[in-house]
Amino acid sequence: MQVTLKVTVMVFVLSLVACAVMGVWAPSAVLASDALIEAREDQMRSNTISTGNRILRYFQAASKMSTGFAKSWNYSAVVNPSHPQEEFIETYGRAVWSQLDQPELTSLLISFVEDPVSMCGIGGLVLSSKFLVMMGTRFSYQNNSNCSTLDFNACRPGTAKITRVGGASTPDPLTPLAHLFSMPCLTVAEFWSVYLQKGSAENLDTVLPRPEWGAPVPVGSPPVAIYKQIKFPIRAPGYPKSGFGALGIRVGRSAVLGIGGVSLQDLLEEAAAVTKIPEILFLLTSSGLLAASSLPEQLVEVRDNTTLFGLTTADNTSMVAESIASLSSEVFNKYCQGTRNCDWNSHFKGGVEVLGSRRVSLLSLFDDVAGSSLDLLLVMSVSESEIVKPATELNETLVIVSCSILACFAAAAVLLGWLIATPVTVFTDKIHQCSLMEIEDLEPGHSSLSEIEAMNQSLVVLVEHLVLYKSFLPTLLLKDTTVEDDIATSDEMVTDSAQLTVSGSEKRSS
Repeated sequence: MQVTLKVTVMVFVLSLVACAVMGVWAPSAVLASDALIEAREDQMRSNTISTGNRILRYFQAASKMSTGFAKSWNYSAVVNPSHPQEEFIETYGRAVWSQLDQPELTSLLISFVEDPVSMCGIGGLVLSSKFLVMMGTRFSYQNNSNCSTLDFNACRPGTAKITRVGGASTPDPLTPLAHLFSMPCLTVAEFWSVYLQKGSAENLDTVLPRPEWGAPVPVGSPPVAIYKQIKFPIRAPGYPKSGFGALGIRVGRSAVLGIGGVSLQDLLEEAAAVTKIPEILFLLTSSGLLAASSLPEQLVEVRDNTTLFGLTTADNTSMVAESIASLSSEVFNKYCQGTRNCDWNSHFKGGVEVLGSRRVSLLSLFDDVAGSSLDLLLVMSVSESEIVKPATELNETLVIVSCSILACFAAAAVLLGWLIATPVTVFTDKIHQCSLMEIEDLEPGHSSLSEIEAMNQSLVVLVEHLVLYKSFLPTLLLKDTTVEDDIATSDEMVTDSAQLTVSGSEKRSS
């Protein structure tokens, strides 16, 4: 009976504890897991938006400056229509140079048509913090004399001189320091196809009514770096609709003459380095090109030993990391009908969705200052395992805690079973011994008679305890019929013992 009672108490206590633990742990684990996954997605969304805002600040700074540069040039063209380049450099060149000597921007291009049939008929200038190019028939080389001078005299037909400026030790940052090299002149159609990528060369019309961002283009002759430029209309002295300016931001790792400034690649690498989630960031153009990524080893330029061709396609598995190429293909299939002709204008606001085996957050970049789409889609990608990692760690911790609680209560159940079963067993054993005694064989003064008298005094206490256990145990052990039978047997034994005690007392008195 003692073993049965102990086991019953242990099972009962452990069942109660297990039900309590499961009742609290299971709903809590589910709710906590959902909350942690939702928090992880919110963090992804927040990181995407903050990274997008940081990128936009660089583009918006260029947009604001382009407006000021356009006004300065327009004033120079009105004041001195025959020599607007010289007027602009003399009046505004140093202020413009100081703004270009910032990490956000790279170079300013001002161009207009001077002579539509001349090889060097594109007039204007290119100014950065380190070099200056004066363009036009007045500045192109016409003969082979004075090639080593620093002025803008002609040196070779059909080329323009690139001069180093911006010395920190010189009082005038636009003082020519060295002749770097000569740049071949381009025709109007060639120049516009490279730097404007729109307009009508036949009609000498840029078709540029307001500032707008163009696609990333290789810059240089031959191309040496890729820039994304904002194009803005300017006043042209000879052909009014032929003028435009461009202010560029570096895209890849290459730079003209090694003069960089912050690139889109730098921005994404920095953003990925400070985030708390292991993630991949990259930028897609609407034509399916990879503009930048957060992977330091990933190159976005396509080039051979001598020539830069442009940006690589984002789903090119031979040149792009598998994590970017596969996800780019998923994006093209879902949002571009499998083509590389997409529209990123305003469809994506940083929401999180599942593509393949990863969670992604997509954000379209739009320049509110210029009122123009950047034609870029920012993609943040996080693996599914990283999203559910906090919830998995929480569930593992809860399992350990729950097992520890069950182990503690198992030990407590063993102790409680012993505390309950031992007194009951002692009581029933003593009562059973009393029922086996032969009172008739006892004589006055016999030691067994004194034992019965002592036991008689404790029977009242035993019966009271047994009555208490009888009222308590059925509640604790609802389905233990063995214990109930033992209790009934104990009641009968108590009654027999009481009668035996009364009979013995009568014999003693007689």
